[in-house]
Amino acid sequence: MTAALTLCIPTKDRAEFLARLLHYYARTGYRHAIAIGDSSAPEQARRNQETVASLTGRLRITYREYPGLSSCACLEQLSALVTTSYCSFVADDDFVCPSGLEQCVAFLETHPAYVAAHGLGILLFVEGSHSHGPIGRVVRYRQAVLEAETASQRLRDYLTPGPYTVLYAVHRSGDWRAMFQGGSALGGEINQNVFKDELIPSSVSAIRGRIKELDSLYLIRHAHDAIYRQPHPYDWITSADWFPSYIMFRERLVNELMHQDGLRMQEAYAVIKEAFWPYFYRAIVIGWEKDQASPQRQPRWQARLRSVLKQLPGAQQGWRWLRIKAEGRRDAFSLDALLRPTSPHYADFFPVYQMIRSPSARWKTDGRARSREGDVVMAEAGAHG
Repeated sequence: MTAALTLCIPTKDRAEFLARLLHYYARTGYRHAIAIGDSSAPEQARRNQETVASLTGRLRITYREYPGLSSCACLEQLSALVTTSYCSFVADDDFVCPSGLEQCVAFLETHPAYVAAHGLGILLFVEGSHSHGPIGRVVRYRQAVLEAETASQRLRDYLTPGPYTVLYAVHRSGDWRAMFQGGSALGGEINQNVFKDELIPSSVSAIRGRIKELDSLYLIRHAHDAIYRQPHPYDWITSADWFPSYIMFRERLVNELMHQDGLRMQEAYAVIKEAFWPYFYRAIVIGWEKDQASPQRQPRWQARLRSVLKQLPGAQQGWRWLRIKAEGRRDAFSLDALLRPTSPHYADFFPVYQMIRSPSARWKTDGRARSREGDVVMAEAGAHG
């Protein structure tokens, strides 16, 4: 069978998370291609290679080492290996549901005006910030939905409000390769150049076509202490790589806008200024506000109270229970709601939940996850009901 889709996974020094992700796909019967770009140190790379070897015959994996590359530079290298019609990205610490991938491919097959499609996203927090453990809470994770007719308006709609991510969506492979073209040539430490590692590929995607959100659970992101973070805005704009990277960003987008909307060069420059300026403003202002709200700037009595509360026996568990109950009353994407078998997202969420809660879980092929300690897991799920 020729796979219709390639799932691209850049990874760096998170062998535990990558193993969790690959075993999830093996257990859920994912049937398409996987391309892994590994920027890990030697010991972590060795562990990743052992995981890949252990899944031979269960997953179709192409593995390559790319020492020192950022995630999007890695994706540029991986895109050259893609031979399928569609491809998507998932971070090594996140999950994209196989059924959601299938639905996105089916949608793109019949909607040529769309460059990409994704489903609904959630963000979950695992206690202790490990790859496995109790899930503290779950909240919605927004991704970009771009339906405007023109490329210029889609770029404005993408950059002005945030932006929300588009990189997790299923893309047509030709557009995917164009998104990452030239990224490896840009400077900056790993995941510290926002132009290279998000703005150029995402903006090119927004310009090239519409992006659809389907009404099914698709992306499950895991928030933890070792997550890849963007640089502080001050560090970003004062780095030696900022202006050369901005010039590449601007010129790439000028060419795309001229091609898609038939604009003159000066008109395209004006659109980029109009779209990028509010994004840049928000990055600076929000960065400043976060600094002012940081615990280090809180009055000493508040910091001491937070420290004391963290030490109280059962305080974290009690707060977690109250928060889950409060969220469950109003949010269809709370942990309480997602664990109900009546939820439309249960079949997609429960395998991920089970993978995080019980790494040794086994699966039956009846379309619903079970574990060796299934009664315990289901009892816990029932406790949230």
